[in-house]
Amino acid sequence: MKAGQKPNIGISFFASADPRHSIWSNGTLQNVLFLLLLFRASGQAGKLWLINGGDSERMPHGLCFDGIELEMVRFDQVAGQLDVLIECGAAVRPEQARAVHQRGGVVVAYRCGNDYIMDAERICFDLQPGSLFNGAVFDEVWTQAQHVAMCRSYWEIELRAPVRVLPHIWSPLFVERAASQLKQSDNVEFGYVAGSGKKRVAVFEPNLNVVKTCLTPMLICEAAYRRDPQAVSEVYITNTRGMTEHPTFQHIIRAMEIYRNKVMSFEARYSLPMFMARFADVVVAHQWENGLNYLYYDVLHGNYPLIHNSPFLRSVGYYYEGFDATAGAEALLRALSEHDRHLDEYQANSKAVLDRVSILHPHNQQAHMERLLSLLAQKRAAA
Repeated sequence: MKAGQKPNIGISFFASADPRHSIWSNGTLQNVLFLLLLFRASGQAGKLWLINGGDSERMPHGLCFDGIELEMVRFDQVAGQLDVLIECGAAVRPEQARAVHQRGGVVVAYRCGNDYIMDAERICFDLQPGSLFNGAVFDEVWTQAQHVAMCRSYWEIELRAPVRVLPHIWSPLFVERAASQLKQSDNVEFGYVAGSGKKRVAVFEPNLNVVKTCLTPMLICEAAYRRDPQAVSEVYITNTRGMTEHPTFQHIIRAMEIYRNKVMSFEARYSLPMFMARFADVVVAHQWENGLNYLYYDVLHGNYPLIHNSPFLRSVGYYYEGFDATAGAEALLRALSEHDRHLDEYQANSKAVLDRVSILHPHNQQAHMERLLSLLAQKRAAA
């Protein structure tokens, strides 16, 4: 790469042959695209590619947009042009990292999940192994503030690379597109509607590992129901298919009045825009060391009440501390009684936070591009 030339960047991506795979399957898919679009919007990047490490040659459903060109290639097609390779949606193989390094490029591991917890669960519960440490050499590990406490040492020691904390980034691209499709196809609106009487609560925790489960949200809804049985009409616990027959889960829910009185039900996995537009008015959320979630941003974008425990988002939604379900119930009841009266203030506060995480915010673009250009300058100086 010549001095002053814009770097060509590839971001690893997993195109799955599973027909159920969509942009709503996990946050990593969205994160890959947000990162690519941030680089593009900065005006400081050269060519941009999605480096496909998956088992399909087709773009996943929901990732095809009018007016947005996304070039998905295999590594070998662009290996001789890459200045930067970012591991994000699919593992970078050691020989791929070597090929980029040999031409004076840099290789970054972009970590947007709690790998420490997920690997601990794989080991303890004999789950399918991951491929986090395969010998690929990285110049730096990028992550967000939510993962520093648990994962920094894990990555720095195992990957032998320094960890750099960069801003969490988001765009309303997916949620607005889904909302538009709902309006056109079914004439239903995504967005909070005031004055609709008794509210319907939804819980969207994926229940795939312990960082985001439905247990505390269920306790919150139960505690709120005991204080005011008339407060909510329905409580939908999504992403619980395959869980409800577990004996421990059965013992937990049978102790709850909200279950015995048939207010709480258990549902499959759905996209948030569709479910909120059709079935719910309020979201109750919980996380453990995973406080920056696209679901939270999408809920705030729709002006829905968000009851949450993310310390990064204390200024928006209805915050409660840690695992304190009693405080969570108080936050839920406060939202149910006050939200309609403070919609304008709520929307303004939410917009301020969403603007700060936008891929179009100059600070976010600068933070990412300056770091890449600095890494490349160091590599050139060393050569």
